[in-house]
This record gives sequence, C-alpha cells and structure tokens, in this order.
Amino acid sequence: RAWGTMCAFMEARRMFVSKTLVAADANTIVNEWVGEVAGKHSARGIEVWEFNEAGLVVEQRLYGFLDARPDSSVVQNLRMLVAHPLTAIGYTLARRGA
Repeated sequence: RAWGTMCAFMEARRMFVSKTLVAADANTIVNEWVGEVAGKHSARGIEVWEFNEAGLVVEQRLYGFLDARPDSSVVQNLRMLVAHPLTAIGYTLARRGA
C-alpha cells in the first residue's frame, strides 16, 4: 500500500530516480538515489531495506530531499536561516573559521 502511494506520487510529479548500492549484508540493503522532479535535477535520498530470514521486507525507511542544494547555495542558506537561525549562524561562523 505504501509503495503504491509512492509510485502514484512519483508519476504525478514526473519523478525519476537512479539508485546506487551503498552497502548490503544478509539482512539489509542501503542505497542512495538521485533524480529529478518535474524536470528539476535536485532530488536525492537514502533508502534502508531490512529483510527477515525468509527474504521478505520487514522494514523500509526512506530519507528524501526533493530540492537538495549545496551549502554554497544562497537559497539553501536562507532556508536554514529561516528554519534554524542559531544553527545557520553557528555553521556560518564555523565555516569562516575553518
């Protein structure tokens, strides 16, 4: 059901992703993905898949960012300043001191 919701969202927003394997063992797969949403190439994220002994998915976690930008981006820095002002100021001071 959750996967169907995600597929419907991806289709409605014209979202396409490319995945790369990061790590795997007998019970877990971790991948990262990059992609586009409605023609913008700024989406990225990480997925963690956990399997039981029968190979069935028992948990899937998705961490996604639909408009990720580098720390040099003015837009990203303004977002951080509005959402987390003390963190943004602290990060800026630390970056200047490094």
